[in-house]
Amino acid sequence: MKSRSEISRRHVSIPRIMISRNITFPAIMIVISLIIIFNWSSVNRILGFGNSKREDALSHIYRGEEFFYLKDYNAAKAEFESAAEIDPGYSVAWSNLAAVCINQDNLGEAIMHTIKAIELDENNIKAAYNLAYALDDRNDYLQASEWYSRAIEMDSTFLPAYSALGRVYNLSGKPVDAILILNRALKRFPESDSLYLVNRNIGYSYFLIDQFNESIKHLNYS
Repeated sequence: MKSRSEISRRHVSIPRIMISRNITFPAIMIVISLIIIFNWSSVNRILGFGNSKREDALSHIYRGEEFFYLKDYNAAKAEFESAAEIDPGYSVAWSNLAAVCINQDNLGEAIMHTIKAIELDENNIKAAYNLAYALDDRNDYLQASEWYSRAIEMDSTFLPAYSALGRVYNLSGKPVDAILILNRALKRFPESDSLYLVNRNIGYSYFLIDQFNESIKHLNYS
């Protein structure tokens, strides 16, 4: 059976690539104008079309994600490694590798891959969350709290980071800090289906400061 600390945060996920297929008429006209003014090879370079390395890497990313969600982590890792080898500057490939390594309990590799992903893209929120998660699993709560906070700075709507940060504050003996961050999440995301995690963590926060009625109230919601 999992302990309270193990089930009071959401497990790592991997970022999916979203590609818009909605090309507006003005955008089409701009492309046509560029083709007329320059030539197609120049347009490829300006707009990023025809990047065969990225296209090849994406094909491995998509296959790897399918394996990941089927929990075939060895196959997923092989695909993400291929993507990173083909396009080593692609941050998503490295953060996806980190996600696989965390699920395989290989935290050392996970940390190295997430550092690489963040170096390549400082706004890669999933990489920041993955790094915090790996540090959290190593009981390095100081650095974990810093990276959960960084994830919230990158995207203030990313609820799992709030819940995980509150949990780390509790484990670090900072229940008041936990209450402040978790109450912010409760007010900001009142309809989220993940609030049970927030309520579980804040219930424990109130327990730590001997506010048992508040603790029971929140634990009942979890």
